Amino acid sequence: MRILIVDDESGVRQMMADTVRRFDDSYEVEEAEEGEEALRMLDDSFDLVITDIRMPGMDGVELASRIRERFPDIIIFMLTGYAEFEYARAAIRANVSEYLLKPVSVQALREAIAKAADTVRGRKEAERISRLREMALLEKRVQDLLYELPLPYYDEWMFPEYDAVGVLSFVIEDAEEGGTIRFAVKNVLGDVLSGFGVPLVFVEGSHLTCVLFLKDGHASPEEIASRCADAVRATLRRTIRAGIGGVAKQLSEVSGLYWRSLKQLGIDRPAVPVAGDGTEQGTDGLLEPRGEMHHLIRQTIHILETEYDQDITLSGLAERLYLNPNYLSTLFKNETGTTFTQALLRIRMEKAKELLRTTKLKIYEVGSRVGYADSAHFSRVFKNHENMSPYEYREKYAQT
Repeated sequence: MRILIVDDESGVRQMMADTVRRFDDSYEVEEAEEGEEALRMLDDSFDLVITDIRMPGMDGVELASRIRERFPDIIIFMLTGYAEFEYARAAIRANVSEYLLKPVSVQALREAIAKAADTVRGRKEAERISRLREMALLEKRVQDLLYELPLPYYDEWMFPEYDAVGVLSFVIEDAEEGGTIRFAVKNVLGDVLSGFGVPLVFVEGSHLTCVLFLKDGHASPEEIASRCADAVRATLRRTIRAGIGGVAKQLSEVSGLYWRSLKQLGIDRPAVPVAGDGTEQGTDGLLEPRGEMHHLIRQTIHILETEYDQDITLSGLAERLYLNPNYLSTLFKNETGTTFTQALLRIRMEKAKELLRTTKLKIYEVGSRVGYADSAHFSRVFKNHENMSPYEYREKYAQT
């Protein structure tokens, strides 16, 4: 916590400053002799001002009012004598957090500052959480742009000021540690890119993608990529290969830059099933899209409907589609109204019921054909979903 003590009596001021420093080594305490000097010293890094009410020139009342105008979050303590105590309370109740009666006891000062420190910690934690939420929302909106989702006009305010936006993608050579090394590289890239603008770095399956909001006079994408590679090599002893999407002036061009960067790395854009070509057969009635379905979700549903008998996981599918698993999960839920896990279960159960009705396959064979290697597990899942066992379902609905 950063504290400014303002008092024209140097002995009182210095003694209070020394006392406060002894309360906690982390307190940064500075001193000012009068109000004008205090205002010159103040900036928004200060958390607390302790000022005498009566000083030559600008008194404590005026100082408190001026502080409130410029720095509304700074906590203010007023030092006051007994004769002026009631006046001070009445005159500046709205501006001052604490009134300390002179001479101030060490205990009273300690308790007041401890209370202020709690307030400052709470405020900073709230600000930290708010920044994290804003960053999470910004990351989601940028991913929406990468994957060509429409951006609500009212969200455009959240993007940093920029003159151009650039996209780079990277793959790590010989990344046998899997996700661990990718997240280490992500941290290094974030540090390097912050020197060029406001960066967002995403880990997406086999690669990392960087979106950088740039100001005028920025370095070339090639130079930025080279700096990133040098930093990763020096810090992690790893080699990364860059795909340079380039820069653009408009956010609407980000998706094109993204796919260009992946193409340079030899990563092809996922094929998208086209309505009417037969590849989406069977989706009707199983998953209902909310409006026009995004091409990545149509691709996801196509995979679920054709590979339901395989060991399909969200993370594995996200890697195939070059997506972040959390993003795919959120996008899937928004587009279909159901979760990835629920959708896969629903498809498997529908296929299992079809096999039970129309074939004489044994129960374990039906389970195996819809992705369950363990017959007992299949039977439990089926009963939980259908309120009857596979055997009971066949007895009731089998086509003869």
